[in-house]
Amino acid sequence: MELQYDMVQVHLKDNLSYKWFTGKAGCVRGYAYIGKQFLEGETLLAYLSAATVREELVQKIVSLNGLYSFILHTNFGVVACVDQVRSMPLFYRGFELFDALGEDEISNWNIDENALAVYRNCVFTPNKKTLFEGTYQVQTGYYLLLDASGTHQYPHFTIEYAEQQITDMDEAVQVLDASLTQTAQRTIEILNGRTAAIPLSGGHDSRILTFYLRRLGYQNIITYSYGLPGNPESVRSEKVAKILGLPWHFVYTDPKEMRKLYQSEFRRFALFAGNGTSLPHLQEWFAVDQLRKKGVFPEECVFIPGYAGDFTAGKYIWRDASGLEPISRESLIQFILRYEFSPDYFLGRETICSEEDKAVIRTELQEEFMELRKAGRTFMAKEANEIIEKAIATGWNSKFIANAVRVFDYYGYKWLMPFFERSQFEAWSRIDNSLRRFEVAYFEQAKRAYPDELNAIDFAEGRPIDWEEALQRDPGFVNYLFGYFDLGEDYYRQIRDQVVKSASNYIQEDYLEILRKICK
Repeated sequence: MELQYDMVQVHLKDNLSYKWFTGKAGCVRGYAYIGKQFLEGETLLAYLSAATVREELVQKIVSLNGLYSFILHTNFGVVACVDQVRSMPLFYRGFELFDALGEDEISNWNIDENALAVYRNCVFTPNKKTLFEGTYQVQTGYYLLLDASGTHQYPHFTIEYAEQQITDMDEAVQVLDASLTQTAQRTIEILNGRTAAIPLSGGHDSRILTFYLRRLGYQNIITYSYGLPGNPESVRSEKVAKILGLPWHFVYTDPKEMRKLYQSEFRRFALFAGNGTSLPHLQEWFAVDQLRKKGVFPEECVFIPGYAGDFTAGKYIWRDASGLEPISRESLIQFILRYEFSPDYFLGRETICSEEDKAVIRTELQEEFMELRKAGRTFMAKEANEIIEKAIATGWNSKFIANAVRVFDYYGYKWLMPFFERSQFEAWSRIDNSLRRFEVAYFEQAKRAYPDELNAIDFAEGRPIDWEEALQRDPGFVNYLFGYFDLGEDYYRQIRDQVVKSASNYIQEDYLEILRKICK
């Protein structure tokens, strides 16, 4: 679909699951709540286009609680906006807007070497950059204004802690229970009887989400898990499904079948899911593909993963920050680099990041967060953690975790991400970090809500540490993503040398090779 708004040309190609609604005032996709009022399509466009000045539009955007993107033709310019997690990306190149960067778009573009320096050491491009020179993404929680003066991005959402936070556990549990209940109620309203497909792991996020849907009486749910038969995640997943009275499906991650899928469809899927900004997320791909072929998922099925419940709950809160106050700028930068950009953390043991790449990553981080630019600056724990969570939210959480829904888009299924609602961020901002650290309030709230049967099921242990033995038994034993690749003897020799690539390295290398062949 090609649209023209004054000097701005709009190219819309991603119309598989959440379809674009177009009108005289612009185009929208996704949904949002304003209080208890549900908006999508025509009603969402009408709500936004009623704004006559920019300040009024910003107030309207801030009031949206949902997952969406839109392009609006106003009397003060063209506005392109993504939600608080960039769930439906938008891109721009001069005065051209895109909802996808496919082969036709990028065939004459150049690779941006600075963006590449960051990308090859983690799983996403920094701030507003893409892997292509002169082409940018609308950043997480931002809107883009295109007018006679050029293109400018402005935030409408960021991580901000409440001034007065809750330190009492009983009060925190009440707030979290109310927030999860309201989120589950909205989810049920949106489902409107359709089948909810939940990837049910052995962890906490998908379990509590499934429990709240069942507690509120929703019946039409199917669950699934995957891996090797008898793996700890799936064992616990099956037990949870049985207690909640839900159908449960298991997919054996057969390396031979995984390689067939990868070899036949990776190029197409990677271009669709990567968009020159993210590592194509393959975790759900094989399982969804297999169960779809077996007819498990109805066409109207809506996927509801438990993405990022641990993030809002405090997973990345600095464990010992209060004991280090005041925190130096350098200490804070190093912490963010460790959890946000470190190749060891995301891409495998002992992956080497060059000094040149480290310098580029640091520069990009300081460009995005002005608080980190001044040498000698110090921070108290609360401010430091707020910056850390902003960095994780705009990078790893939105450009990789939330971007995993492209798997569902690829097959034309709609999806919801309840833990990414703006209201969830706002609820957790009220909880003091003393209760978020180690996710203690999150687990305590669930403990009090769960019946005894669910509390009796512990959570899956970590992955085995004997990589050589585990991988020789089956590539999927440590991380089923290895099943996509025929690793060979060289890989096992690397393990013995304590230098090993992760599956993400292989995915990234293959994706970049595809881009290099297409671009200049």
